[in-house]
Order: sequence, then structure tokens, then C-alpha cells
Amino acid sequence: MLYSIGLLYLPISTYSLMSATQLAFNAIFSFFINSQKFTILILNSVVLLTLSSCLVAIHSDSDESKPKDITKRMHTIDFLCTLGASAGYSLLLSVMQFSFEIVLKRETFAVELDMQIYTSLVATFVCIMGLFGSGEWKDLRGEMERFGGGKVPYVMTLSGAALAWQVSSVGVVGLIFVVSSLFSNVISTLSLPLVPVFAVIFYHEKMDGMKVMAMLLAIWGFTSYLYQNYLDDYEPKATESDSNEDCGKLVMFKSTKMKSLQSDVFLKNMKLSNKDIIGSGGYGTVYRMTINDSTAFAVKRLNRGSADSDRGFGRELEAMGDTKHRNIVTLHGYYTAPHYNLLIYELMPNGSLDAVLHGGLHLRGVNLISPQQPLRRSMDKKVLDWASRYKIAVGAARGISYLHHDCIPHIIHRDIKASNILLDENMEARVSDFGLATLMEPDKTHVSTLVAGTFGYLAPEYFDTGRATAKGDVYSFGVVLLELMTGKKPNDEAFVEEGTKLVTWVKAVVQEKREELVLDSSLQGCPVDEINHVFSIAIMCLEPEPSKRPTMAEVLKMLEQMKFR
Repeated sequence: MLYSIGLLYLPISTYSLMSATQLAFNAIFSFFINSQKFTILILNSVVLLTLSSCLVAIHSDSDESKPKDITKRMHTIDFLCTLGASAGYSLLLSVMQFSFEIVLKRETFAVELDMQIYTSLVATFVCIMGLFGSGEWKDLRGEMERFGGGKVPYVMTLSGAALAWQVSSVGVVGLIFVVSSLFSNVISTLSLPLVPVFAVIFYHEKMDGMKVMAMLLAIWGFTSYLYQNYLDDYEPKATESDSNEDCGKLVMFKSTKMKSLQSDVFLKNMKLSNKDIIGSGGYGTVYRMTINDSTAFAVKRLNRGSADSDRGFGRELEAMGDTKHRNIVTLHGYYTAPHYNLLIYELMPNGSLDAVLHGGLHLRGVNLISPQQPLRRSMDKKVLDWASRYKIAVGAARGISYLHHDCIPHIIHRDIKASNILLDENMEARVSDFGLATLMEPDKTHVSTLVAGTFGYLAPEYFDTGRATAKGDVYSFGVVLLELMTGKKPNDEAFVEEGTKLVTWVKAVVQEKREELVLDSSLQGCPVDEINHVFSIAIMCLEPEPSKRPTMAEVLKMLEQMKFR
């Protein structure tokens, strides 16, 4: 809207010149909002592309394009509107990148389309309201008739322009989550000086020195930016340790949190000792690595496997690093040494669901916000109210559903259990340890024959076939739901003594419609219909026949529908 107001009365040259400032605005916003790293090459790119666009604007014939009878006040308003539009558009791009990385924590084509569709719907609604509110819709018939080719070409032209704009917008948003908002704007700004060149080629306009200079500056600036990206993507990845004992390679994935950290800072903290241990699991020991007073990571140490497994190690981890979702624990990087590998994860302040429900050592995180405080063993379980348990169930389901349905290729977790569901500072569930079973045997497909999983959570068909499948994950999630509802471990000693197990015990009671007998005592007095609904979802997940179990997408939908019941 602001761009449209500016175009009403400003000369084309002035309007184009002001629009070209959006790259400079974007550079500023990216620095403060997205922690964009600024180097000489990036600064050079921003300056050259902005200068190139300004040359094109100044070269425009301002005398012919300048509207007549425009007051100084109108000119000032339009000037400010155009400047505000450039700043607003740049801010929007930076906020989109912030949304992908911090708010949504998910970077998929589906999310990109959702973001584009919703913004387009809002824009369309506003435009239609403006069209009818101003009465301009009455002129549409006359405008069609005045159009050179008639009504059909008029509609086709408008439809083609709208389609081209949508495709362009999808490309702009796509570049934001693939690279950055600044890179997306660099591509947009690059088109400004190149359009006159295409006009020379296709419409045989006159080529002069100003156009050539603008084009060369644009290409120089764009090349400068691309070269900086090349340096970021390839050179820093192979950072050699200066350790005398084991010389290794550190690879850090791009993220907002990692932009402010240098590789040498990590290397100085790679010396992990027993006092840093915060847990252990089937795939290795977990350490807390403290970088500074406000930054810490969880580091999982894996023993080096065979040459065949090592060959696919980096490739699998690259894929895991690209998996970003608000309910998935973020993999920030990895370190390879001759005798071991380290995986660098986001540290979860509230530990695991297993530790919160049952007490004991927080296996995957630390029940502390500050990394400076010493590690504590929490022997007392926390009391989770119904709202917290429901929130955790939905979050875990959303994370697993993302792995099953949105990742390409689809990922089977293979070891869903309470200790692999971690809790962040807001008690939001984050699924961890996905992909590790495949990582330990890279030559297998995603329907793998590697023995994986934890007794008590494994689907019954696994013992017959040895095959890990998505429906096996669904079964394991059903066990986690029962654990949330009953507060009991699936391998509790009481079940072993009685010759039964959690699933069998709960199924028998639910069939008799006596769910209150197995419900965690701390949940007494909670909404009965909601409790029973979650029990029914868990029983569906625990169907002995895999084909009768719902998918994780269906499980997530059923859990979320409880909000509207």
C-alpha cells in the first residue's frame, strides 16, 4: 500500500531510487534481528548492488515521468511513504527469517507455502475491501473495454501478472529459509539493473554507458555475496583441532545460535571429563559442554565404528542438522576424532520426561537454567498437572509426525520412549535421538533390520520381524501416553513380579471402563472426558495389528481436537 501511494505522485526516478534502499535497510535489520554476520565481501555486495540500482533510477527520465501540479506536501508524503515501504518490506523479510529459525523452528516447503498462502489471503482481502470501499470496482468494465485486446486479454494479463507475482513471492520466501533474508533481497535487488539490459535485448532499446556500468556493478556485487557464501559453507567446516592427543574435525551447522560462536571456542571446550557427564544411553555418554556464562550444549559421545559406518557419518549428520522443528532437539554440529565422534545438541534445561515423571538423574539434560550451576541428581519426581502432560503429549506427537510425514526421506525414530522426550525451558516436548540407529548402520534403508528400541516400548511385531517401521513408532508413542497418564514405567518392577506389563494392565482396566484405577493419583479431579479420550487414543496406538494403528499425523490430529471438544 505504501509503495502504491509513493507511485502516485513521485517521479519514476525518485521512486526507483527510494525503492533501491530496501537492501540497505535489510542489511541493518538482518544484523540486529537475524545475527547476520557482516564481512567486507557482504558489505561490498550491499554497497555495489544499492549503487547499481541507484544508477538505474537516476538514469530514468525524471522530467517526463514527473506528475504535474504536485504540491510540496504531497511530494513529501509520497517520499516518506516510499521510504517507509522499503524499510517495512525489509523488516518483513527479516521477521520471516526470525519466524523460521526461532518461532516455528521448522524449515520445510509446506511451511513456506503456508506462510505465503496466509499472507496472500490477507493481502487479497485487504485489496478487495479497498476496491469496493473506494468504488473503483465500478470502473472495471470500462477498463476492460478500453484495454487494447479486449476483455479476454485483459483478464489473461491480470491472471498472468498475479501468477508471476505469486511464483516470485514463493521464491523470495524460499530463499529466506534456504539461505537468509539478506540473500533473498540481494536476488531481488539484482533484478533492478538487469531489467534495462533485457529491455535492450528484447525490445531493442538503446544501450548506453550508464546501463553497462549498472549491470557490471550488480554482477560484481552479486558475485561478492556468492563468494562469501562459498567461504561460509565450505572453508570453516573443516576446522582442525590443535590437540596433541587426537586431531579432529569440527563441523558447525548454520543457525542463529551458532552465528555468534567461533570454531576455536568449541575446540577449547572439547576436553570433556567425568564431572561433565549428565547421562548415558544406548548410543553413548552425554556431557554438558559450557561455552560461557549463558551458553551450554549437550554433547553425545559415540565410539567410532567400522570404516563403512564412518563413510556415511557426515552425510547422515548433515541430513539430521537440516531437520529443524520446534519439537525436535536441534543438532548444532559434530566433531570427529580418530577414536570417537561427538554430536553437539541443544541443551534442554528441564531434562527428560522420564526424569520428571519418575525422578533420578536427568538423562538428556540438566534441570537447571544456568550452565554455571553444578549438576544435580534429582531423586524426587516432579508433579506434572494435566495441562502440562497434555502439552507434552501434543508436542511429542507433533515432533514424531514431522519426522514421519514432512521429512524427505521420511525418518523412523526407532526408539520412542520417555527418556528420549526432552523438555525445554517452557516445558515443551522435544524429541531427541532420532536418526541415531540409522547412523550406526548407514547402509540400511529407513525400514531397518538393526536391533533398536527399548523393552517395554517395542511393538510386538518387532520381535517377529526385527523390522523398525513407522507403525512401530506409533506403538511406542502409545506406551509413552500410558506412562504420562499412569505415572508408571512400562518396565516397572511391580509388573515384572506380577508377570504382566503396563500395556496389558491398562488395556484390561480400560475395557472395564474403570480408567480411574490406573490414573496417576496426582491427576485425580482432572476432566474425566479428556482423560478418557487420551486413554482411547493410546489404546488405538497399541493395537496388536500394525495396519489398525493410526498414523502419527492422525494421532496428532486427535490430540489437538481435544481443544475444541
